[in-house]
Amino acid sequence: MQPNTQTKCANFINLLEGEKQISNAPIIQFDDGQACIPQHYLEFSHTRESVEKIILDIEYSDCFPIFVCEERQQIYIQIGIIGKDNYTASKQANNKIVYGRKWRVEPQLPTSEIIQTVYLAIIIAREHEVRELFRIEYLGALTTPFNNHHDLPALAHLKEKFSQQGEQQASESDIKYILSTLSYNQSSFELINMQRLPSQKWLFEIQITHNHCSNIDDIYSEKESELAFLLKDCSINSLLHEIMAQLLAVSRFHVEENFCYRGFKRFSHSNAVLTLAKLSITMRRSPQNKINDNFIKAVKSSNYNIDKSRIPQQQNGPLAKKIARSLSKHCDIDGIIPRLKYE
Repeated sequence: MQPNTQTKCANFINLLEGEKQISNAPIIQFDDGQACIPQHYLEFSHTRESVEKIILDIEYSDCFPIFVCEERQQIYIQIGIIGKDNYTASKQANNKIVYGRKWRVEPQLPTSEIIQTVYLAIIIAREHEVRELFRIEYLGALTTPFNNHHDLPALAHLKEKFSQQGEQQASESDIKYILSTLSYNQSSFELINMQRLPSQKWLFEIQITHNHCSNIDDIYSEKESELAFLLKDCSINSLLHEIMAQLLAVSRFHVEENFCYRGFKRFSHSNAVLTLAKLSITMRRSPQNKINDNFIKAVKSSNYNIDKSRIPQQQNGPLAKKIARSLSKHCDIDGIIPRLKYE
């Protein structure tokens, strides 16, 4: 597979709306006769309409609609979440739609990065739900200690209280009891095995029994599944943090295996990594032909202009001074240093 500077190819992969090739950009041709101009040889000028067309080619879940909107001449992506309210589900007859944060899309953002922004937005939206669905029955109440709605300024003020809980080792009966107080998405937890290994780490195997009335899709397709993981100790605190981490990993894996652009599951574990590596080498190989000297200069200029457009416009104040002090600790630093914006 070699770069091809010819302008015609029978199976050329057409550019999308909002994309324009840099003058004299080489065409990369593959063994099967298909070809493309890689995204790093393109310039972008996306609009709401061009971003919408990208989103039309993305498939994930009807429970997570993807919105493209424009506000004050800025394009943004937003994920909707459809389901029962995580806190009042038993009292709710119908599903409810809520909305995640707004993800800004710059006009010069490459198409691939827009697709990946949607991917990341879905992961974060799901993580928000997963954190609310993990519950502990404690002191006579159901709590969601890992949710995103805690008052962080208040918690920071009370930070000394969090250091009171040490890494005290828990017995098997302690572990079984704390697991009996947990629930996640209408599911319950039960200890199958707890074993100290020669490495001094602890192996935990936990069975999850699922209720069919789930509030969020995941990879579980059976009534029962297992979590297995290692911990450096068997404290209750470490156990709860690791179970939360495992549930977040399950959620992320669901997106990896179901997020699809034009029929391609880019992040799926079924993709051959070495094939991706080979294609990356081909598409990233610098053109060697001297006729491309002007093109190489144009690429560097384009990259510089993109970097320049992303420089933070700081206002003079305490934060700008803090950042300046931080940057001054680096003796040699390349790139474009942010400057103050005076009004």
